[in-house]
Amino acid sequence: MKKYKPALWFFIGVIFGYGQLWFREYLYPTPKGALPEGASNIEIISWEEGFLPDYNYSLKAEISPEQFEEYVSRLGYKFNGSSYYSDKSNDFEEEITYSNGTVNYKSQSW
Repeated sequence: MKKYKPALWFFIGVIFGYGQLWFREYLYPTPKGALPEGASNIEIISWEEGFLPDYNYSLKAEISPEQFEEYVSRLGYKFNGSSYYSDKSNDFEEEITYSNGTVNYKSQSW
């Protein structure tokens, strides 16, 4: 029985690791992960500097107006009358727009 304990702990560690990844996505959904299932024509453009924390991320997808409201609430954004904003204090700029059935999400850090 003693020789199976390392394998058991390894298996428990793998299960715990996958659970952490799933839970993180559930608590903090990514822009692509928050898209509803009916989203179509998804285009993603991303760029990272590497060592420096500079990046640019752009997502474009076609969804219905009802799905857009669900998408915005999943990401934790609120509407202030003219634009959508996040309560998170971030060191980067984010922008979400919706027009003609297309959602555009842009995020960048310089």
